[in-house]
Amino acid sequence: MNNAAVELQRRFHTLTAAEIEAVIRLDLITPVALARVLLPGMIERGYGRIVNISSIAGRVGFPLSEAYAASKDGLIAFSRVLRNDYRGTGVSASAVILGAVKGDGFGQRTLDELGLKTGGAMLATPQQVANAVVRAIEKDTAEIVVMPGPGRLMKALMDLFPGMGPAMTRMSGGDKLMATVADLREARRAAPSATGRSGQQP
Repeated sequence: MNNAAVELQRRFHTLTAAEIEAVIRLDLITPVALARVLLPGMIERGYGRIVNISSIAGRVGFPLSEAYAASKDGLIAFSRVLRNDYRGTGVSASAVILGAVKGDGFGQRTLDELGLKTGGAMLATPQQVANAVVRAIEKDTAEIVVMPGPGRLMKALMDLFPGMGPAMTRMSGGDKLMATVADLREARRAAPSATGRSGQQP
């Protein structure tokens, strides 16, 4: 199961090329490379399941997530092609596509950083995520969307209407919240440290 990820949540033009590469390397290239290493053993055994934890961020057009969203959407495409190419070998791949997760993940860390609280009505629980991973393995499900309410329908609508996700984010105030996050993180990074060098906090 590929779950590790990083997201800097700063305005894209303030990121260095090295920072963008670091996000894509951890969030996309590492799972792809790990799958390549593990596949021969899975094929030899005649069984294997690769579960890639992705995000709805790319489909929603979530603010300040260009490199992260590109990586997570890339994981969906990688899972689809890998699944098709190794059909019949006993090896398969699935994508678990997450929205915000209650009490965990980037969303919770951002809220903690800003000292904010939010209701949990639109948040998935860690247990729901775990259940989706188990279902992907046991049922060999291609894609599972883990979002309260009609998550799969919402993803399908956003695929058909690309402007829908950003509009929903604007109406909910998500763009203003993320601008506040960017302001905070960019100010921290620009602040001189004790050694006189600029801070390196994400």
